[in-house]
This record gives sequence, C-alpha cells and structure tokens, in this order.
Amino acid sequence: MTRSFFEFARLARPRRVTTRNPHRPMSAAWLARVLVELGRNDEALELTRESEELAGEDDITAQVPWRRARAKVLARRGASEEAERIARQSVAIELQARCSAWSRSADSIPPFAFATCGFAPEDNTG
Repeated sequence: MTRSFFEFARLARPRRVTTRNPHRPMSAAWLARVLVELGRNDEALELTRESEELAGEDDITAQVPWRRARAKVLARRGASEEAERIARQSVAIELQARCSAWSRSADSIPPFAFATCGFAPEDNTG
C-alpha cells in the first residue's frame, strides 16, 4: 500500500465530533469502497452505515458510493437479494441525478444541436 492510501484513511476516519463536516459522508463512502476492494468488509460496512447516517437525501456524492460498497459486502456474504436491491437503488439515484441535470441544461441547447441529432426543434413562434 502506498503512503497516500494510509494518509487518506487516517484523515477520513477522525474521531467523531459534534460539528458536521460536510465532506464526511462522501469521504466515508469512498473509503468504504476502497476497503471493500482490499477485502476489509467489516470496516467497509461500518463506514457505509456512517455515510448513510450522515448523508443528506440529495447528496449523491455519498448516497451512490456507500450503496455500491454495501452491495458488494452483502453479495460477498451471500445476501444477494439485499445486495441487488441496494445496487439497484444506487443506479436509480445516479440516473435520476443525471436526468435532472440533463433536463436543466436542455433549455440551453441551441436548435442546431437538435437538428444534428435528428430531432426537429419545436416551433415556438406561433
């Protein structure tokens, strides 16, 4: 292991504090994914619980990776139905976020881009 991984692990696992660190849910989720790849499933599962507890509903930077890490741990432990359910949630959250971003940016797409893709822009003149 490189020193950078251990430094990340040390920084991502500080003692619990009473103030909310806005990066803590994301850091815990991503560290959980690393620990899963290292086969340290118990530690990873603990971090997914922490990330789940701290992350806001709209925080996809934490919601997606903690679910992916937990799904892998559960699958390795033979809880395939629960693992699949959580993995599907992860995909649904990510797709919903992407579609939302696409729909917000659709108004800024120039009409020639639609034509290039084979779509006729709506006639809003009348």
